[in-house]
Amino acid sequence: MNPYGKMSSFNGQPLAQFARPACARLNDREQEALMSDIEIGHRPEEKGENVLHAVTVLAAKLGVALEERDVVFAERVCVTQGAGARAEAPRERRVVVRLARHHLRDQLLQAARSQNDPEQCSLFWIT
Repeated sequence: MNPYGKMSSFNGQPLAQFARPACARLNDREQEALMSDIEIGHRPEEKGENVLHAVTVLAAKLGVALEERDVVFAERVCVTQGAGARAEAPRERRVVVRLARHHLRDQLLQAARSQNDPEQCSLFWIT
């Protein structure tokens, strides 16, 4: 018996048959959204920082014109390290940025890779 009630089919076809295409479309949309994401590492975290402003400043330093409206969201991810009984040295949390357009992501990655400074080049990771 179906745990969600009596309806286990629709027009004589199993409901799972209708759910598969919807799940596939949802998965495709998620993958498409991830194509606009970048992760920024090795950036010191400051109390009360504006992550969006920091991202636009970093883009300007790399020579890419990035406005706040080009960023869907920018936030720090992961829990802060160093809490607990054996406190380790705190590590900066990575910044995840979702951009409005794929070509902006490509421009940022290209600019980061073309830097002569290896430390600057390791700022961006493709997600």
